[in-house]
Amino acid sequence: MQIDIVMPFYRGIHFLKDALVSLAKSDFKTSVEGLLEDLRPVVLLVMDNSDGKEVKSFPGHKSYSDEEFRKIVEELIYDLRQQYPEMPYVKPVFTKGEQTVASLRNIGINMSEGEYIYFFDSDDYVRPDTIKKLAMKAVRVNADIVFGDIKTTYYKYSEACEENISSPQDLRKDSLNLTDNSLNLRDNSFIRKRLAQHDFSVLNALIKREFIHRKDNEVFFDENVKLYPDVGFMLKLFSQNACIITDSSSVYMKRIHNDAIMFPALSQLKVSARGNERQAEYDKALAWAADNKTVYEDNIEVNPGHENLCRVISLKDDVATAVRDIYRQEKTAYRKKCITRIGNFFKHPTFLYRMIEKFIFSKLPVKKNWVLFESFLGKNYSDSCKYIYEYLLCNKGDAYRYIWVVNDKNTSIPGNVTKVKYLSLRWFYYSSRCGYYVNNMRQPVWYRKRKEAVFIETWHGTPLKKLVFDMDDIHAATQSYKMDMYGQSRKWDYLISDNSFSTETFERCFLYPKEKIIETGYPRNDILYADDREERAAAVKKKLGIPLDKRVILYAPTWRDDEYYGPGQYQFALRFDLKHLKEELGDEYVILLRTHYFIADAIDTRGLEDFAYNVSRYDDIAELYIVSDICITDYSSVFFDYANLLRPILFYVYDFDKYKDTLRGFYISMENEVPGPLLYTEDEVIEAVKYIDNIVEEYSDRYTAFCKRFCNVSDGNASKRVVEQVFDGSKGEEK
Repeated sequence: MQIDIVMPFYRGIHFLKDALVSLAKSDFKTSVEGLLEDLRPVVLLVMDNSDGKEVKSFPGHKSYSDEEFRKIVEELIYDLRQQYPEMPYVKPVFTKGEQTVASLRNIGINMSEGEYIYFFDSDDYVRPDTIKKLAMKAVRVNADIVFGDIKTTYYKYSEACEENISSPQDLRKDSLNLTDNSLNLRDNSFIRKRLAQHDFSVLNALIKREFIHRKDNEVFFDENVKLYPDVGFMLKLFSQNACIITDSSSVYMKRIHNDAIMFPALSQLKVSARGNERQAEYDKALAWAADNKTVYEDNIEVNPGHENLCRVISLKDDVATAVRDIYRQEKTAYRKKCITRIGNFFKHPTFLYRMIEKFIFSKLPVKKNWVLFESFLGKNYSDSCKYIYEYLLCNKGDAYRYIWVVNDKNTSIPGNVTKVKYLSLRWFYYSSRCGYYVNNMRQPVWYRKRKEAVFIETWHGTPLKKLVFDMDDIHAATQSYKMDMYGQSRKWDYLISDNSFSTETFERCFLYPKEKIIETGYPRNDILYADDREERAAAVKKKLGIPLDKRVILYAPTWRDDEYYGPGQYQFALRFDLKHLKEELGDEYVILLRTHYFIADAIDTRGLEDFAYNVSRYDDIAELYIVSDICITDYSSVFFDYANLLRPILFYVYDFDKYKDTLRGFYISMENEVPGPLLYTEDEVIEAVKYIDNIVEEYSDRYTAFCKRFCNVSDGNASKRVVEQVFDGSKGEEK
């Protein structure tokens, strides 16, 4: 039995690869009860290549010519065939002219020759036994249509389908919950449920080809319906006397896109459409189904087709009812959202402050010589923001009015500075009126930038871990990360880069214009080249109470995307036995523990005060660099900065395979490029510290090559370059 798998494809090679791999790993051989001894799947890969591009024309992303596009697809098929010899035959079909999902599927229908047709979107995938189970059901009862179940996932095939990686958060609990039986189409509860949850989808439905290619009533997709092409098609099928059964164990994985900018899914286009536009699309689909009922319409009084006609009308009414139910649910959800917002208005002042900013503060003129500085949401006075400020204060003096966002009013900041708390009413006032806003991370998604203001994004490190649009899947608490980040980065007027590698990466991962990236080096690293660096280090040691006769280890791990309490609150379990470390290293060393600012957990150092110092809340990590003799990290960007000191770096990567292959992935090879050894256990770390001179000698050449690539811009003058390029030095309006 031949099954023609009709797969429309427009863009997203990484999606297509997952879809084909899932078919390559599917079981089409095993026969049960003597059935399906000759199951032959054929993939009709029908592609819209009208613009010859895999992705839209975004900064840092390559566009492809027609020939390049064709070659990429053909090479992918060839490579998969070499890797998976049992992969079904894939027939690529390159179309001409602009196509839609409906038209691509219709081309596949016309090309089909098998007994059954199976529609498969190229951004989804199936479980290994999905299609075989559907085929078994179809053969047993000679069914016209066999429906399987649909589940949704945010993750790629290897993480959501392979047994060794399956986890509770991989799948959202919103399947159709089918019961395995034949469907009575006069009871349309199944139809309503399928419509309400999956837009009346044709997906995971094995359909007999002769049931579509009936001589008296061929069924195709309406190519004029863009958002809901499945509705009319399925209504046409249901209008006929069909033998329909279900199999709840046959699971199709509908992938939810986390990137609606470059790779928007049809469902995301529906959501982005206005309510009246969506309703119009529904109405168009329903009208098409009604106008294309059956060929028996003219002889309705005497022809057996009367039942079919009634069924079309009945189903249309059921669908209209389901649509009304959907919109009723949407309105109810909207009302609940409004009630929640009204409640928040009284519970949380932020909403009230936003309204005040929108209707009052934003009407006031922007003060061109006011500068607002904010580092890590006001948690400290630090990072590149600090060093830009200090350069301005020293060289421009009272030409500007300086405002610092710090949550602790006792934070010591030199100069005549105004302090405001993050998200306080004063924060909204100054963020709305300042002519310059210097920040080092993401701003709130609802932040409204005044067009007269200049936003300087200093960012907070050279990236090792893949960022935003370079990431396939999002494992962090907020699945809207890509969309949020895209909107936020559109408000930046300048983005500071530490080296050419960062410039190229930022352009691509943020989809950010290269001409707005200024490659000045990070101002926060200026202290590492300061003439008085040793005097500053001595002062920091005295401030922290570190014995002058002890060498210092700085341990600065990063956060894990999949370990969190909620957005911006990440878990952290210290993978060091501090008592054991003290026994082994305490005679010569002390250790400074510095977690990422996202980490919500505190480190307990009670009883170890003379050895372990929790400096996670210390303002400026750059000051911790200059007092440290060794830096131990994992995937944090701190080692890019620390390398400027030419001091030893160790990488404690106890979860290396998981982080590299599942959570993020890296821009560079940690095995071959980082300036120090990868250590997987506490004992390996202790051994490396004891023989640190050997480590220095062993990694000398790699360290030199690393600095040449990543530290070549830094020279202690980054702050000066930023000020010269961004600030004009004029007094502007009165303070």
